[in-house]
Amino acid sequence: MESLPILREAGINAIVFDVKDITGVVHTGSNVEEVRRYNLNARGAIDNLPLLIRECRRHGMYVIARIAVFRDHLLYDREPSCRIKSKTTGRDWNAGSKEKWCDPTNSMVQEYNISLACELAEAGVDEIQFDYIRFPTVGDQKDAQYAWSGGRMEKSAAIAAFLEKAHLRLRQRGCYLSIDIFGVVAWGKKVDIDKTGQQIKLLAEHCDVISPMLYPSHFNDNFDGFARPGDHPYHFIYNGCLKVNEAAGRRVIIRPWLQAFGWRVSRYNDEYVAEQVKAAADAGAQGYLFWNASNKYGEVLDGMKRVSAAR
Repeated sequence: MESLPILREAGINAIVFDVKDITGVVHTGSNVEEVRRYNLNARGAIDNLPLLIRECRRHGMYVIARIAVFRDHLLYDREPSCRIKSKTTGRDWNAGSKEKWCDPTNSMVQEYNISLACELAEAGVDEIQFDYIRFPTVGDQKDAQYAWSGGRMEKSAAIAAFLEKAHLRLRQRGCYLSIDIFGVVAWGKKVDIDKTGQQIKLLAEHCDVISPMLYPSHFNDNFDGFARPGDHPYHFIYNGCLKVNEAAGRRVIIRPWLQAFGWRVSRYNDEYVAEQVKAAADAGAQGYLFWNASNKYGEVLDGMKRVSAAR
């Protein structure tokens, strides 16, 4: 929390903090039934959530709590009934993979994540951000057997139905709901929609904000004709935001995730950061978020100074 004044001075006005990442560890002192039953917060890192929220607010920060929804390693390990099954063997699907996915169609898995989100809303966060709100894309897709607790349907319909329930309950608590989606989904290719279940038109009906993860380096080589997508941040941020906004029917806020790391980039620096910010603004996005897996944001702070100077 000691870094909040530095961030605010640089023009940062929102904080995203993990309550549940893909590890499945819940970082707050939660009273949600599943958290207590399976001891999912024994290694939680947030000792005092109300203090964290107060300090963020004191420094003028908008507070966003992130939940990695269906990729959840700890719940997967401790409750076998939540796992996707193999059509071939009847045992766990894609066993041994580094990615441990709970079944997105399992009513218990859905209710657990919605209950956790509601608890955070009642604690006073401004917004819940759902990440990994999709089906797994690794492994033999044809061998995956889902529970379909709400009845069999298209993957995109299942994700939208879950989101509709979550959005209603969060709205009743005065809290906004945002979702992270694959950057490539913005390009609307059927293969990506069918795999992930992320169809922007349906998702936009049941959330307040969509944050496409438009990290240029995450696009395949030669995507859109660019041999090295990571070296063309303006193109991918600008066009990605436009495409998401169009697919969403201009009904929700588009607030992209921007790249705050140098992977697959020839020259990552403050100028690279500022170019992404300009692309987002030019495309009509309402804000933006930065991600660095190591929480190193030196270039972002320098880039934001460059942005402020340009204004």
